[in-house]
Amino acid sequence: LLLRSRRNDAKATLQTPPRVRLSSPSPIEDVIENDRDIVARLGGLRAARLRFSAIARGPIELGEFGGSALRGGFLAALMDVGCVNPTRDCPACEFVTTCAVTTISGEGRPSTAPSTEPSSQATKHYRVEIEPLLRSIASGDTFQFGVDLFGPAAELRWLAEQAVTRLGERGLGRKRGRFEIVER
Repeated sequence: LLLRSRRNDAKATLQTPPRVRLSSPSPIEDVIENDRDIVARLGGLRAARLRFSAIARGPIELGEFGGSALRGGFLAALMDVGCVNPTRDCPACEFVTTCAVTTISGEGRPSTAPSTEPSSQATKHYRVEIEPLLRSIASGDTFQFGVDLFGPAAELRWLAEQAVTRLGERGLGRKRGRFEIVER
């Protein structure tokens, strides 16, 4: 597997497990062929892969960066369904160290980063995936996206699923286009 740094185009070669297919349009979907095998290779890392098919109930405008729109909407919906603090002030919340929302998002948790890194670099135990060139979705069109949970967040799959349902209700993108999950 060859990785490129965006800063200086430096190249580094890493060893890859034999089941990795480098031509994959979606690395997560094609890399994990056998969950037990990959967990063993990753030293017991827990992961949950959530994939959704949805139908747009109105036009959805994602803009130039669809992944950012999905990520921001997911985090807002996650707060809607999982936060018990009426002020939504995570750092000041007495439950911040045990909160399910911050376990997934990393937002508001005390930083575990080395002192040379900014404290805003919280460990995020999730990633969202949507077609990279998807800018807008017409009403009635179907689209697919995913949410991957890692480490302790893998145990909170139920909360992430509720957040995705809530995201469809509250809307996604610039004009908050609504959608409905048709397949999980």
